[in-house]
Amino acid sequence: MTKGGSIIDFLFVNPPDLAINVQGVYYHYEFGIETRTRDIMSREQLAGTGTILIFIDDDDLIRDPKWYAEEALKYRDHSKIGALGG
Repeated sequence: MTKGGSIIDFLFVNPPDLAINVQGVYYHYEFGIETRTRDIMSREQLAGTGTILIFIDDDDLIRDPKWYAEEALKYRDHSKIGALGG
């Protein structure tokens, strides 16, 4: 789905201001600063539309999907991008 020019994995109706992107660890972190910058820019673009974009790293979803999904629904970002302050 696209919103505000960004491609996102999940856009919620309830809560209406939440979007979630699942981050493939290899793609989003091993392809360098350009890919990470694009992810951060997507977050900023969506913020401009009133939507909060939370990232979830795919290895975290494999390890503990319930906890990470619940955290994302509480607007808590535990991804590597979130740790960078993006």
